[in-house]
Amino acid sequence: MTVVLAVSDTHDRVENIQVFTTIAKQLNPTAIFHAGDYVSPFTAEPFRTIGPKLFGVWGNNDGDKPALKRKFSEIGARIGGFVLITTIAGRRIFITHHLENDVLIDLANRGAFDLIIIGHTHRARVEKVGKTLVVNPGTLAGYVSGETTYAVIDLDRLDASVETLSGS
Repeated sequence: MTVVLAVSDTHDRVENIQVFTTIAKQLNPTAIFHAGDYVSPFTAEPFRTIGPKLFGVWGNNDGDKPALKRKFSEIGARIGGFVLITTIAGRRIFITHHLENDVLIDLANRGAFDLIIIGHTHRARVEKVGKTLVVNPGTLAGYVSGETTYAVIDLDRLDASVETLSGS
């Protein structure tokens, strides 16, 4: 089984990131995708134990991008750009922080990607649009929705579940 995790909108909540990284180490995913809004460079440090598996994009609240990129690079993570396109286990994956819903639906319906991961709204979402799985892991910070969530994605079956962070 090829599992990846998706997280978004951590917004400097170091204690939640620490709980998440503990869970991530136990799940041992192939990759972890962050859909943006880390906010400050100091948020890289709690990701250190999973750094080499972490890939991410910028969010609208990420300020000092050169410092963020440098700090995440120091832990082995690859962060940068507003869009990330990759392939894992034969699945084409598109990650960005935010797309207007009509643009998201249009992109999904085109069928160029098996999985689209977005963030920004702080509301979790798992939906099949045509043959494309659309996942918003919600927010690890817990702002707006009041829940701290992340997504577990099975690339073999192309399905996902949204999990609530315990201990937050």
